[in-house]
Amino acid sequence: MRVEDIKKIGIIGAGVMGTQIGELFAQKGFRVLMVDVNQDVLERSQKETEGKIFVAPSRISWHLDLREAIKDADLVVETITENLDLKIEVFAQLDKYSAKHTLLASNSSAFPITWLLNKVSEERKPKCANMHFLNPVEISQIIEITKGEYTSDETVNLLAGITRKLGKKPVILKKDTPGFIVNRMIGALQRECYAMLEEDVASVEEIDEAIRLGLWLPMGIFQLSDMIGLDVVYSSMKWMYDVFGLEYLKPPDFLKEMVERGELGMKTKKGFYTY
Repeated sequence: MRVEDIKKIGIIGAGVMGTQIGELFAQKGFRVLMVDVNQDVLERSQKETEGKIFVAPSRISWHLDLREAIKDADLVVETITENLDLKIEVFAQLDKYSAKHTLLASNSSAFPITWLLNKVSEERKPKCANMHFLNPVEISQIIEITKGEYTSDETVNLLAGITRKLGKKPVILKKDTPGFIVNRMIGALQRECYAMLEEDVASVEEIDEAIRLGLWLPMGIFQLSDMIGLDVVYSSMKWMYDVFGLEYLKPPDFLKEMVERGELGMKTKKGFYTY
């Protein structure tokens, strides 16, 4: 298969990231099949997308039936919540219902692709890789591509070619490691910023301003956390702590409490900031 042969893209999960990824593919001329098990999520995704003139929403269709939607997709990108068991089950379904030539990619921000393939056929495994888009998808300039234990060089090269067609630079990891490059770096900054907040070193606003102006970053860590979603941040931090058992990886109590209150950041209009 050539890069030019990849024309239909399945997106599994129509949440914030799935919608952004689907919009980017549509904008670049691909046919997009957006799939979610929740009708409300699909309707919200469709409403958001149709409000953006540059996206060409006519290239996107929304589906509840995964089997029917992905049967002739050339590439399927999984963007569901960071739940390992759920991702394993989804990949099993993708393997079962996709065409033989279909590439399967995960947008996981934490899990190595190899961990998701427990129930995937041996024939499909070489066609699976991580394809990690960064939030916000439209603005981010890179996509991280991770070659897993079974991933073929052909798959990596095809995903790198697709990345370039999307106007992004592929960053290819040699090792299938949790968190990849960017999220490991973000995690380190998050832990320090959260610790400073717990220690009452400075306010959310002051810490973010120091990050922006002192490190020349486009936004502060608390702003970034709100944009990602505090539920996603907490889940990723907790997962890293559970896997490695290192005390410094443990998510702060205040973050757990915010998630329990439903203060998830931009998507709920309240997080570290109010929107």
